[in-house]
Amino acid sequence: MKNKNLILSYCVFFSMITSVFSQDGKNLFNINCKACHTIGKGKSVGPDLKGITSERSAGWLMGWIKDSQGMVNAKDPQAVAIFNKYNMFHMPVQPLSGTQITAVLNYIR
Repeated sequence: MKNKNLILSYCVFFSMITSVFSQDGKNLFNINCKACHTIGKGKSVGPDLKGITSERSAGWLMGWIKDSQGMVNAKDPQAVAIFNKYNMFHMPVQPLSGTQITAVLNYIR
């Protein structure tokens, strides 16, 4: 019985930790964005994101992060310009919830 309680305690603990990290903007940025973007260190595969929350609306950024290629296909002028500027390389669809994207944008801000 002790072992079952210990295993259950570990499961609860790890699910809580996972939940906390899944909402942490810095952690989410490092996992999902850092391979292609920097914040204040210059252009990488994608643009440097320093100041992006001042340049674009939260709604636009939310749409871009969820489906950049959909925005390009819909002929959004800003999306098309970014797509063309970065050699027509599209950002993959990100597996993030709206809450997680907000956390990432708050971290970038």
